[in-house]
This record gives sequence, structure tokens and C-alpha cells, in this order.
Amino acid sequence: MLLLAHAIAGAGVGSWLGGMVGMNIGNTRMKQFDPAIESGKILVIADVPRERVDAIETRVKQHLPDARIEGLEPLVPPFP
Repeated sequence: MLLLAHAIAGAGVGSWLGGMVGMNIGNTRMKQFDPAIESGKILVIADVPRERVDAIETRVKQHLPDARIEGLEPLVPPFP
């Protein structure tokens, strides 16, 4: 019983510490946008269903003609 309690406590502390470390590490995919952000441009990231991407891009261009659409993230399976 004591071994089980220690295992659960260790898993909880490990998860918490892992999350804290992960929050302090920057997103490497965002680094490509750092110069534009530092020059005052605005970055908008939208998580939308793939089948709606074209319609949403069209609508964004209607309202913000100067917006630059950078593309899509690659489709990665949830469990490679």
C-alpha cells in the first residue's frame, strides 16, 4: 500500500514538474514569426476544421485585404 502511494505521489509530482518546465520552453514553431511580431505586426492563429479553411481564408481576405496567410500546419496523426 505504501509503495502504491509513493508511486502515485511520484507520478503526480513528475507530471506537475514536467508541466512547469514545458511552460517555460518557447514554441519552436513560433520562432519564425518573432521578427514580424517584434516589428509591431499582429499574429493571429486560428484553430479551425480543415474543411472550413478555404471559406475562412476568403472571409479574412474580404475584411483584411493586407492580411498574409502563412498556411496550414501539417496533418499529424495523434498517435504516430
